[in-house]
Amino acid sequence: MVAKPLTWRRPKDDGQDYGHDDAEWLADGIGGIYAIAPDGLLWWAHDPFVWVQCDNIDHAKATAEADWQAKYAALAEREGREG
Repeated sequence: MVAKPLTWRRPKDDGQDYGHDDAEWLADGIGGIYAIAPDGLLWWAHDPFVWVQCDNIDHAKATAEADWQAKYAALAEREGREG
């Protein structure tokens, strides 16, 4: 099963994206928000204390997308076994 691709957006100043002041791009994931800094630093949605340094923003987006698709597929598989 394939999830819809992540939808990337710029952080908002309305408080919705509080705590992501250094992020240039955000996308909602399972368990949180993927956040990408201008230098390609990617913070994982499922664990805000774990990050990976990517080569650039495009690489960070691709890395987040692969993580998102894997998490979605695992969740769908688990739901299929339990349902």
